[in-house]
Amino acid sequence: MTVDRVERGNTFKSTVTFKSGAIYTDPSGGRAYIKVYRPNGSLLVDSSGAKEGTGIYIYYISTATDADLGLYSIFWKGIFDYGGKFGYMPKVERDSFLVTTVE
Repeated sequence: MTVDRVERGNTFKSTVTFKSGAIYTDPSGGRAYIKVYRPNGSLLVDSSGAKEGTGIYIYYISTATDADLGLYSIFWKGIFDYGGKFGYMPKVERDSFLVTTVE
């Protein structure tokens, strides 16, 4: 896995794709949620993403000029109907990025 590097004070786009087999599929209600955690475990973002296309959601993450350096964790979540005895359950996609100083 490759980790994206982001310099302090910049904004970048996080994207998640949800599929059922090979078909892009929207979560229940057409909503995907994102949480981003700083290296110390505190919450940076708790929001919903914007729909870019069927099964594709984005969110622009901004870092402050004095943001903590280190590895940030991204958790995308959508709720899907798995049918049968499972019914509606969350599907979580994870990612991360590294905040660095200006180089």
